[in-house]
Amino acid sequence: MASKEEMIQELSDAIISCKKDRVIAAVEKAKEVMEPSEIID
Repeated sequence: MASKEEMIQELSDAIISCKKDRVIAAVEKAKEVMEPSEIID
């Protein structure tokens, strides 16, 4: 399982790519590690 820092980096990369499918996949993966409020922050 990835750390929170790795998830944040993956989310950042997905958002920067501006690819909806990639962002959604990264958010779904992050939800396994982080609370939704942490993802939003």
